[in-house]
Parts: sequence; structure tokens; C-alpha cells
Amino acid sequence: MAERKVELESRIESMGELEEIFGAMRGIAAARVQQGATTLLAVRSFASTVYGALDRILTLRPSSANREEKDRLAARVVVVFATEHGFVGGLNDTLLREAARPPDPNEMFFLGTRGWTMAAELGLRATSIGPMSIHLAGIGEVADRTVDVLLRRFTKGTIGTIDVISAHRMPTGQVIVERRTILPVHATPGPALALAREVLPPITNVPRDVLLPHLVEEYLYARFVEIAAESLVAENAARLAVLESAHEHLDDMLDSLRHADHRLRQDEITAEVLELVAGRAPSQGVRMLP
Repeated sequence: MAERKVELESRIESMGELEEIFGAMRGIAAARVQQGATTLLAVRSFASTVYGALDRILTLRPSSANREEKDRLAARVVVVFATEHGFVGGLNDTLLREAARPPDPNEMFFLGTRGWTMAAELGLRATSIGPMSIHLAGIGEVADRTVDVLLRRFTKGTIGTIDVISAHRMPTGQVIVERRTILPVHATPGPALALAREVLPPITNVPRDVLLPHLVEEYLYARFVEIAAESLVAENAARLAVLESAHEHLDDMLDSLRHADHRLRQDEITAEVLELVAGRAPSQGVRMLP
């Protein structure tokens, strides 16, 4: 019984230390989700400026059946924003399932060591762009690296479509995975398009054919910064959900262990009382003189 008690006390101590670690990790994940929500406001403001500039330049480019045919024949690329570390539940599995769905790309790229490792284990034909940032301060570098890899891998005009598979956190807190097409870019239809074409065309200092590739590159950078920020927020939200579940499970286990420890102590007290009673039994009936 003594050995059992020592074992229980050791497990309770270990569980208590693990609960403290999980609590600290949960606090970090929650802080990063909050910071990410604030950062996204700034990132989306920057991105919307770039989108607006590109949209107005696109209004100056007449539609062309030849260009549409060229886009159709060019390469289809998929970029997957996976996680750098684990402890995110089934998030990477969901990303991989979406990546495996048709249409099949000409080439698939992965950001995030954990996601790319899982893709390689499953036999997915994918190229690693490198690690995913674990801090919001690194999302610009991630976007730079992604744009650089794509532009070095594909010469001008050979990318027809770029699909991005990534996770993002909904306002309700739910984390979802979606596939978005970020290239080709088309001008926004509607009255604003007609106004830009006929009344207020944008002022440019360089030829449109020279300006447009630079704006498309800036557009890709802005999109990847935005998606990297969303992915990082979603990763930490998924990790927070896993940690909260683990924390609740640890609480239940600790309660069970403490209950077992209390029962063991009660059994020890009962055994001691029985020993005391058994030890006094032979002297029953003997009257002690005052």
C-alpha cells in the first residue's frame, strides 16, 4: 500500500507540472491569436491598396481571347500554407486532404515543415518552399520567399493559375480550410470599371506593359502576406483549442488521481484503526484501576 501511495503522489506531481506547462502554452497561443487579429487589420489595409492599384491598371488592358487561351494552357500551381509545428489537432490532415483533391496541379508547393513532412509521407508530389513563420514578424519574409520561388521556377507567362490552400479563423472562432484562386487577376466588373475606363483612367509614368508585371508581383506579395497572417492566426487558434481540451482532460485525470489518493489514505487510516482494535482485543474485560 505504501508503494501504491508513493506512485500516486508521483503521478499527481507529474500531472500538476504538465498542467502548468499546458497552461503556459495556452496563454501563448491565446496571445498570438489576439495579436494576429490586430495585425490582420493592418495587413488587409495594405493589401487592399495594392489590389485597388492593380484593379485600376487592369481596366486599361483590353480583354483578349488569345490571352485567355494562353492562361488556360499555362501551368496550374498550388501553394499550401501548412504549419511549422504540431499540436494543432487535425489541421494539417485537412489541408492535405484539400491538396489531394482535383484538379491536379502541374506543381505543388508547401510552406511549413510539419505539413511538408506529412505530405512526403503520403507520397504527394510537392516542393518545399521552407519553414512557415512562427511569429507574425516573419510573415513578410515568408511572402518574399514564396514570390521569389514562384518567379524563379516559372518564367514570364508560364503560370496560368495559382491556387492557395490555407486555414483561417472565422469570427466565431472556428478554423476552416479553403482553396482560393489568386491568379489570374481580373478587373472588378461593375460601374467602377466603366468609370475608370471612360472618365478617370489612372495616371501612369511608365508603359502599362512594364508596370503591370511589377504590380502583379506586388499583388502576389500582398496576398501571401495576408494569407500567411491568416494561417498563423488559424494555427494558433487550432493549437489553443487542442490545449484547452488537453487541459480539461488533465483536470479530470488529476481529480481521479486525487480521489484515488484520498481513498488510499482512508484505507490506511482504516487499517491502522483495525490494527489498534485488534491489538486491544485481548485486554477487553480487564478493568484498569484509576
